[in-house]
Amino acid sequence: MTILSDEYQRMAANEICHVAAMIGEEARISAQEYRRPCVIWRPRLFIDGNRWCAFYGENLQYRVAGFGDSPANAMLDFDKAWNMKLEPQETQVKSNAWDNVDSYSPSA
Repeated sequence: MTILSDEYQRMAANEICHVAAMIGEEARISAQEYRRPCVIWRPRLFIDGNRWCAFYGENLQYRVAGFGDSPANAMLDFDKAWNMKLEPQETQVKSNAWDNVDSYSPSA
C-alpha cells in the first residue's frame, strides 16, 4: 500500500476542487442556455433566400423572427427580437399614415 505525501495529497485535493469548480461552471452555462427564448419556444428554422430564418408565430403580422448567415446566428437574432419592445400603437399608426404622403396625387 502506498501512502501519499502531504504535498501529493494537497495537489490531489486542489485538482479535485478545480474539477468540481469546472463542472459547476459548465452546469451554470448549460442552465443559462436552456433559458434562451429560441430553446423555450423552439421557432421553425428554414432558409429564406440566402439567409436562415428562425420564425415563431402563425402569421406575418403577429410573429417573431430572426435572420442570419447560419442557423446559430438566426437563433441569436431571434433571441434579440424576442426581447425587443413594441412601439406604442399611436406611433405605429402615425408613422404608417404618413408614409405615402409625398406620393399622393388626387385623381382628376
